[in-house]
Amino acid sequence: MIERYAQSLEYIEAEAAGSTPGGQPIDPATLTIQLAFTAVGAEPLEVDWHPATFLRETPSPDNGRTRPGVFGVLAGPGALDVPHGDYDAWIDILDNPERPRAPFGKLRML
Repeated sequence: MIERYAQSLEYIEAEAAGSTPGGQPIDPATLTIQLAFTAVGAEPLEVDWHPATFLRETPSPDNGRTRPGVFGVLAGPGALDVPHGDYDAWIDILDNPERPRAPFGKLRML
């Protein structure tokens, strides 16, 4: 579970990777990612999605077949307001022709 303080300004992070149809890894900085935070058990609506910023590349867990990256949405005062509570965290990878969307964890705003 990801825990953040609602009064703190920091990124809520998710990891993503992609590859070409031929299996070559894609530079994660070129991926377009959105994150959503919904009530537990609810699926996101279009208005729930927030553009994520590429933050950094992470080590490949599979000997270079993928190039994972960390993406984040800045939350807190002056940014995305996520009230106190528990949420499902979702990731949306905007690709062509695929567009994978899936929950990636739980978020607790303290």
